[in-house]
Amino acid sequence: MIQGFLELVAQKDVVHGKYLSALNLQEEDQKEFAKLLEFYQERMQISLQEQVECYLMFLHKNLEETKFFLENHRYRYSTFDEVKNQVYFNEEYMQKYMIGLAISSYIWSTHIGARKEFAKYLSTIESNLKYLEVGVGHGEYFLQAIKSGCFAKCIGVDISPTSCKMSEEIIHHYQESCNADFLCKDFLMFDTQEKYDVIVMGEVLEHVEKPLEFLKKAKGLLSGGGGGGIFVTIPINAPDVDHIYLFSNPQEVYAMVEEAGLKIAQEACFVANNYSLEKALKRKYPILLTALLCKK
Repeated sequence: MIQGFLELVAQKDVVHGKYLSALNLQEEDQKEFAKLLEFYQERMQISLQEQVECYLMFLHKNLEETKFFLENHRYRYSTFDEVKNQVYFNEEYMQKYMIGLAISSYIWSTHIGARKEFAKYLSTIESNLKYLEVGVGHGEYFLQAIKSGCFAKCIGVDISPTSCKMSEEIIHHYQESCNADFLCKDFLMFDTQEKYDVIVMGEVLEHVEKPLEFLKKAKGLLSGGGGGGIFVTIPINAPDVDHIYLFSNPQEVYAMVEEAGLKIAQEACFVANNYSLEKALKRKYPILLTALLCKK
């Protein structure tokens, strides 16, 4: 199925097809990628051809926003109101966007790196913990958390009804009986007395106007036990249609983490096309920073 996907992409986008032909996926990644394509085809009745169209829509929109960013040195939009109806509350667009994004997590070097970093982190923590994911998106991180067997309870919060629906669909496809709930609401309006051992925000902070408030809110919900913490992935100089908060370099992330009363326990940076971090910053190429944040 993967080969069929790659061939269809190459037929529609020759240049990108050549890039994908050089992919050297590990065996485990191939298995998981094939499962994702099969899930969309069999459970959601989305053909391989349609999946390719979703992915190319996501890719080409990303390239369009990248061109705007490099020419104007800013993201196109800067407020939630500007993007909410064309993205988060537009079911047709949001589903295609989430499918394209999910597929990219297996074929874009930055997304592959971040996904593996999360898996590595999950292998180090204790069991019987409470898990909270903010911005569940396509559900891939949430699914990894469920499969790890580390969590007695898992909660996902996302403002998009489409994301909540898709995430619930993929979770219950693979794990029919699991203690998982999804709440469709603004995280800042998430009112609970519970504390969570692990909180995940995968590519969330660039989507909000006030990311510092999100970090402070997450800190207040963190129990700090069991090897837990706040696992974040943060794009730097990485435009997309709904990216509204621009992080220009890792130092801006460090300063915000410090202001939120948190500290970085571990971090890694993944750069597009495997460029050096220095070159990427100089030329404003996309960087994906992952970090485990803990209370000071």
